[in-house]
Amino acid sequence: MTVQDEHLAILVKAATAAERHHFALGVANALRYANSVEGPSARELGEAEEALVAWKAADRALTAYQARERWAPTRD
Repeated sequence: MTVQDEHLAILVKAATAAERHHFALGVANALRYANSVEGPSARELGEAEEALVAWKAADRALTAYQARERWAPTRD
């Protein structure tokens, strides 16, 4: 595996983990408060927002890396 492949694998894992974390928080909050009068607390909303920001940052890093690699000169 080349250094580029390893770097790409790390970025993909980070983006996937961040997306799963955000999704899990959303599902947990939806199930917890589906039949409740009260909604998520400020702390829970903050955690969900932080997870979304982390996911989007990881996704941007992956996209930027893929764009650089796509347009980079070929290596022999």
